[in-house]
Amino acid sequence: MKLAGNNRRILNILFTGLLIFAMVASSWKLLHIKPQENINGLVPFALREQIYLFQKSPLNRKVFVIVQGPDENSSLDYARGLQQSLLDQHLIKPGFQPSLDRMQAWLGALPFRWTAKDEQQTLTKLSAEAVDRLMAENYKKLISLEGWVLKPLLLADPLHLIDLMGQKFALLNPQTSVRYQNGFLTDATGRVHLGIYELNAIPDFAAARQMTQFFQQFSKDLPADVKAFFLGGLRYTAENVQIIQRDLWIVGTLAMLSLILIFISFLRMKQALLIYLLPLAVTPIAAWVTYWIFDGISGITLGFGSVVAGLSVDYAVYVFFALRSGQERQLITPPLKRHLFCTFTTSALCFVSLFISSVEVFRQIAVFALTGLLISLLIALYILPVYWKNLPIAENSISKSLPPKISKPFAWSLCFGVICLGVIGLFQIHFESDLNSLNATSGIFKQQYNILQNTLQGRDQEQALLFVKGRTREEALEQSERFEQQAGIPLAVNALFPSKNTAEKQVAQWRNFWNQDRVLKLQNDLEISAKKLGMVPAAFKPFIDFLTDLTQKDTADFSSIYDPFISLPNGDWAVTHMVPYSPRLLQQATRFGAILIAGSQLQQDLLKQIQQESLWVVELAFLLNFAAVTIIFRSIRKALLAFIPVLFAAGFTFACFWIFQLKINLFVLIFLPLLMGLGIDYAIFQLTRHELAPSIRTAYAPAALWVAALSTLAGFGVLIFARHSVLFMMGISSFLGIGSAMLSAQYLLPAILEKK
Repeated sequence: MKLAGNNRRILNILFTGLLIFAMVASSWKLLHIKPQENINGLVPFALREQIYLFQKSPLNRKVFVIVQGPDENSSLDYARGLQQSLLDQHLIKPGFQPSLDRMQAWLGALPFRWTAKDEQQTLTKLSAEAVDRLMAENYKKLISLEGWVLKPLLLADPLHLIDLMGQKFALLNPQTSVRYQNGFLTDATGRVHLGIYELNAIPDFAAARQMTQFFQQFSKDLPADVKAFFLGGLRYTAENVQIIQRDLWIVGTLAMLSLILIFISFLRMKQALLIYLLPLAVTPIAAWVTYWIFDGISGITLGFGSVVAGLSVDYAVYVFFALRSGQERQLITPPLKRHLFCTFTTSALCFVSLFISSVEVFRQIAVFALTGLLISLLIALYILPVYWKNLPIAENSISKSLPPKISKPFAWSLCFGVICLGVIGLFQIHFESDLNSLNATSGIFKQQYNILQNTLQGRDQEQALLFVKGRTREEALEQSERFEQQAGIPLAVNALFPSKNTAEKQVAQWRNFWNQDRVLKLQNDLEISAKKLGMVPAAFKPFIDFLTDLTQKDTADFSSIYDPFISLPNGDWAVTHMVPYSPRLLQQATRFGAILIAGSQLQQDLLKQIQQESLWVVELAFLLNFAAVTIIFRSIRKALLAFIPVLFAAGFTFACFWIFQLKINLFVLIFLPLLMGLGIDYAIFQLTRHELAPSIRTAYAPAALWVAALSTLAGFGVLIFARHSVLFMMGISSFLGIGSAMLSAQYLLPAILEKK
C-alpha cells in the first residue's frame, strides 16, 4: 500500500510538472501570435465565397482619404500635400498619369476593341468638312507650347481616335452626381476633399497599423481647423484589432477580480486558491491548441478565454466542497465522478454542435472550450484531490446555504409565465443584420464616417460587384461576354478586356471598316487640309499605315490601371465588374451562375443564413443533450426536468431583449447552445443531489452551486464591458441567461423535485 501511494505521488508530480511546462510553453508561444480579425471568420460558409471575392476585388484595395478644411482653397492645398506624402511613403500607388507612350499604346489597342458604336462615331469625322475642322484644331495645338509634347500623338492620330479608348475607360467609373474637380471628390460646400487611392500593400493588419501611424504623425502638424483621416476596409481592420486588444486586457482583468471577490465571499481558504489557478493553466493551453488546429486564432476567440476562466473552475469547486463535507471519500467519489462526467458530457456536446457550425470563429470557440474543459476535468479529478487532503469540514454547510423554499405551484407558474414572455419576445426582438454591427469602431470613426457619407450622398444608385467565373482566365472572359449579351447591360470590363475570339472579330471589323476606298479618301482629305494649313502632307503617312496594317498585335496591358481578374483557391478565375444593383440583375446573375454582391442583399443573405444555421445548431444541441441526460439518469422524466433551467433562462433572456428594446447581434443565436449546456449543468447538480441519500447530501451543498455558477458568470458576464459588438452581445446574453439559469436551478428546480 505504501509503494502504491508513492507511485501515485510520483505520477501526480509528473502530471503537475507536465501541466506547468505546457502552460509556460503555451504562454510563451501566445506572446508571438498576432490575433486574426477579418470578416471571413464571422461569416457562414454559404457566404464565404462572396466575401472572398469581395476581398480580392479591386475595390477592397481602395482607401478613402479625406481632408476637411476651413475653406475650399486650403482644403485643396492640404489634400494635395497629403496625397504627395502618401506617395512619398509608398503607402498608395501613383494614379494614372497620361503619357505620350501610353497614349500611343492605347491607340494601338483600339483595333482589338473596335465596336459598332466606334464606327458610328468615326463616320462623323470622315467628311471633308470634319477633317478640315480637326486638322485646324491640331494645327493650333502644334503651334502652342504643348505642341512640343503632343506632336507625335497628333501626327499619329489626327482624327483623335484615342478618344474612343478614353470613353471605354470612363465606363469603369460608376455613374454619380458627386462633384469631381481638381482630382478630388468634394461635398456641396467644397470644404471636404476626398481622394480614392489604391493601396500599395496587401490590406492586412500590418498595412492598417502603418497607415494609422502615418496619419497620427501627419495630423500633428495640421492646424486645429483642418482634419485628415482615412476610411475603408483598412480602417475597419485597425479599429477592430485595437478594440479587441483593449477588450482582452479589460475583460481578463475583470474576470480575475470577480473570481477573487467570489473567493473572499465563499471560500476564504488558502487551499482553495488552487481553484483559481486553473484559468491560468487552462487558458494558454486551450488557446495554443486552437491556434495549432486552425493555423491562426481570432481575437474574438481569445476574448472568449475569460469565459473558459469561469467554466474551468466549476469541476474543481464541486470537488472542493465534496471533500469538505466530512463524508468518506469512497462514498462520495462514485456519484461525484458520475456527476462531473455527466456535466462535462453535456457541455462538450453543446460545443460539438457549435463546432459543426460553418462559422469559423465559433468552431474555434468550440475547440478552445472543449480543450479547456477536458483539461479542467482531469485536473479536478486526478491532481487537485492529492493537494486537498485533510480539508477542514465546513460547518453547517447545508443550513447556511439552503435557498428559501418556495411552493411547487408557484415554481411551475413562474416557469410557465417566463417561458411565455420569452416566446413573445423571440418574435418581437430586433435582429441587427447590418454587417457593420459585427465591427467595433470608436466614436471618432463614426463622426468621420458621417463626413464620408455626406460627401458621397450624390450617388444615384446602389452599386454592386458582379463576378463571372470560368475554369481559365480566357473562359471567364468568354463567360463575361455571354452574360453581357443575355442580361442586356453594358459591362465596361468587357470593352477593355475582350476575349481572344472577340478580339479577333473586332480586328476583322476594323479592317473591314478601313477598306481601301475609305482609307484613300481619308488620305486625300488629310493631304488637302495639310496643304491649306502649310503642313507637310507626308507627315500623316504613319497614321495611314496604322489604319491598313495587317500585322497588328495587342500588346496593351490595362491591368496596371484596373485589374478585374481574381484567381480562386480551386484554380478557377473570376472577372470583376461594377454595375448598378437591381433585383432583376440579381436573378439573371443567379441563373447564369455568376455572383452579384450588393450591401443590402448581402445583409439579407447573412440574416437568412444565420437564422437557418442557428436553428439546426440549437436543435442538434437539444437532441444530443436530451439523449445524454436520458442515458445517464435512465429516465426521460429527469431528462425533461433537466431542461427547466434552460427553458427558463431562454425565456427570461428573450423577454429582457424585448422589454428593453435591445438590438440583437445575429451571433447571439449561435451562442444559445452554450447557454443550454450551462443550464443543464446546474440541473444535473440538483438532480444528482436529489438522488443521494440524505446522509451524504452534504457533499452537494448549495453553496457549491452558488460558487460554480457565480464563477462562470464572472467569466461570461464581464464580456458586457467589451466594446467589440460580438463580445458585448455574448456578455449581455450570458449575464441574463446564466444568471437566470442559476437562480432557477437554485430555487425553482428544488421546489419542483420536492415530493409531498
